[in-house]
Amino acid sequence: MENNKNNVSHYPVYKGLKKPFVFKGYKGKFIYYAAGGLILSLVIGAIGTSFNIILGLGMMILGVAATIYFVGHFQKTRGLFNKSKDSKTLWVHQNRIKKIINK
Repeated sequence: MENNKNNVSHYPVYKGLKKPFVFKGYKGKFIYYAAGGLILSLVIGAIGTSFNIILGLGMMILGVAATIYFVGHFQKTRGLFNKSKDSKTLWVHQNRIKKIINK
């Protein structure tokens, strides 16, 4: 039998740029949180204006301000990659994929 060491090719795995998407200071998943909060504020403001225009505008401004505050606060305190740690699970990751060439 031949030595299989010469028949193994190594290919690097592309892992992306390792940088989160940033838009107006919000990173990654917080962009979606901010967009959802702003859309929800607009919907609540539109419903509020059907009753009273001042009430609707006040609710919309309050919702936008709360969204900006809470999303910014969560981005600073919880972080982008906040994950729960499970000490009972062992994860094995390889940096390279091995391809065995059969001749």
